[in-house]
Amino acid sequence: MPTIDTDRIKENEIARAWIQHDPNRALIPFAIQRQLRAFKNTISTTAAIIEELLKNDDLTIGLIKPLVHRRGVARQRLLNELRHQLPGANIRISHKDVLEISWLTPTKSIVLDPKGSENQDVILCCFLLAWPPAPKALQVHRAWAVEIPDHASGRLLQRDPQVDLRSALFEAGLNFLAADASAVAPHVGENRSIYLTAAHGAFPATVIGAGTKDGSRRYIYARAGTWITDAMRGPDQALLPRAMPADATVALALWRWADGGLSGADRAKLLLPDLDMGLPPAPCGSLQVSTPLKLPF
Repeated sequence: MPTIDTDRIKENEIARAWIQHDPNRALIPFAIQRQLRAFKNTISTTAAIIEELLKNDDLTIGLIKPLVHRRGVARQRLLNELRHQLPGANIRISHKDVLEISWLTPTKSIVLDPKGSENQDVILCCFLLAWPPAPKALQVHRAWAVEIPDHASGRLLQRDPQVDLRSALFEAGLNFLAADASAVAPHVGENRSIYLTAAHGAFPATVIGAGTKDGSRRYIYARAGTWITDAMRGPDQALLPRAMPADATVALALWRWADGGLSGADRAKLLLPDLDMGLPPAPCGSLQVSTPLKLPF
């Protein structure tokens, strides 16, 4: 039988009472807002370069294709050049031929018709995966895993002043992709929270069903609402569990929506727990919120 944390309940009641007395207490402090703006400025350049790169198929192929086909010193030189061009991104080669890039993109609200708190700037935790499905060929998929509104990022900076915000946002994205798909499925399109580990706490988040504008692809991702410390999280607010075994992840469920792709054996390899990222298939730049979707499992 779960225990009741009376101290936490009392603290929350006091906080709510103060907010009713002084609504400004619910706002993110100006100093934190300035800190968040400065952080977003540091990631915006890399995000803009990647978005421009991916708009140009010839440029994408010319830059990425040699990386997945070459070996040895030539590949390492190309990797170093790409890391220099994209200083805010995580870049690596996994399983011999798979290029992984992850980055953070600050943007306006991605909701088609935002209402209330939906109408705020956000940071998207984005991923790209590229590999050669055949000699002289290249396949590229990208998407985002988590949408972090400025309010949630601000609460993280406010409640954990020593946090590495960049690492925490990547951690949340990777934890969503590595989560047990069967635990996520009941939450798609529902107004109830999952809890994504990040730094010394968690993002309470909802699972959004989305699709491309032309309806050709479906997708899900997590939308954070705020950030709470481990001490603030109650006994009924369990963290989203990681998939065991690795072939039961959210990332693999998303991949099964995509046409073609890797063989079953390669997919399993790519979803081992030590991998930096999962396999989100839909184009990052064209996803928009649509009607709730059901996962195919």
